[in-house]
Amino acid sequence: MLDQQRARLSAALDQINRIAHRRDVEFDASPAAIDQLARGDGIEGVLPNITIEEAVIREAQRAAEYLLADIPIAELVKLQHELRKIHDRIRRALMRWKTMPSTQNFLSITRGRVLSN
Repeated sequence: MLDQQRARLSAALDQINRIAHRRDVEFDASPAAIDQLARGDGIEGVLPNITIEEAVIREAQRAAEYLLADIPIAELVKLQHELRKIHDRIRRALMRWKTMPSTQNFLSITRGRVLSN
């Protein structure tokens, strides 16, 4: 039982180390650094003089368990930008398709009917 708890705490500390390293936040895993994580007035160097509500912390913990939690923010922003570009291209292509004369005829014929293969 004690060994399981030690392994769980060790894994949590490893995860904090990885996240801190990836986010360029100083964290040396010392007792003082761990105590600082629990401060109610913010984490020095990250959010000075800012109080973090318990609900926000819980939501951040839930999000950290998400599949993409190990991907850096900069990479997620890049992926979001790429997805928006793809979405815009699809939207423009669909708008062009809807304005084509042959499409107008097709849409008026098939409106209200389900097409089958």
